[in-house]
Amino acid sequence: MLELTLKNTRHGALPGNGYGGFCIATIQPPSPGSIFMEKRYCKACGSELIKRHKETKKQFLIRVHCDMDCKHEAMKVGYKHGQTLGDYGLIYLYETTPKMWHNNRIRRAEFKCTCGNKFTTTIGRVKIGGTKSCGCHRARLGREKYTKHGLAYDRLWHKWQLIKQRIFNSNNIGYEHYGGRGIELYKPWINDPKAFIDYCKTLEGWDNHKLTIDRIENDGHYKPGNIRFASNSIQVRNRNKSKRNTSGYIGVSRIKNKRWKSAIRYNNKELVIYRGQYKLIAAMKRDQYIINNDLPGYRLNLLERPKI
Repeated sequence: MLELTLKNTRHGALPGNGYGGFCIATIQPPSPGSIFMEKRYCKACGSELIKRHKETKKQFLIRVHCDMDCKHEAMKVGYKHGQTLGDYGLIYLYETTPKMWHNNRIRRAEFKCTCGNKFTTTIGRVKIGGTKSCGCHRARLGREKYTKHGLAYDRLWHKWQLIKQRIFNSNNIGYEHYGGRGIELYKPWINDPKAFIDYCKTLEGWDNHKLTIDRIENDGHYKPGNIRFASNSIQVRNRNKSKRNTSGYIGVSRIKNKRWKSAIRYNNKELVIYRGQYKLIAAMKRDQYIINNDLPGYRLNLLERPKI
């Protein structure tokens, strides 16, 4: 076996050992200035650097970390609790488990939004401005873009829409009893729901969900001074005579033997006032009974309520 002299070895070879078909005779010490003369250590963990397989001398001299983990730790930027990151006022709280993406670790942290909510996202996106909030920023922009008047969640706005449909939409089921018979909406309220709502909120009972909008004068228009909030029982009293009414008077109907009856509905019960041969007398008796007992909400046929 041929003898071989090795130079600059750090692989634990000793004289007399076999090495690639040769016998090691002597080991020559490294020359002055060799990269193996001085030990080098990792900047992150402090362990000794070892030349890697197929790593050139230049690469070894440039490298300052023993592996990628140490490199990542050394490159980490430290953040303090309560520190503001980015241009949108997000407050850093603490770092969480990193997110793996294509074998790369992406740092994540818990942040506090300007609205007070806490959320988790990547630190890099906060720093470059990709993440501006917990989601409230986008929601706010959406509201600003698509909001016209901000009244869609107000129940009075829905009442305003219903009134307009009854008056202007001939295909609406209630058009016959409203727009079809000449009922109109106060002109300043047609395109300004806020003005209509502001006026309604000055009326008594507007915040009572059991009351709905009613016209005081049933044949009058929706205008200031002619609308109120009333219960269903009051609104029933304020209705016109039905189509099946043959007498021509409210609350007067035909009974057997060609006689007439006048009645009112009070406390969910029918109260008969008159039975007789003449419908005119039945209508007057009904009106007189309502006036004498001061019953509110009922429409009169012939008589008028005394003015106070």
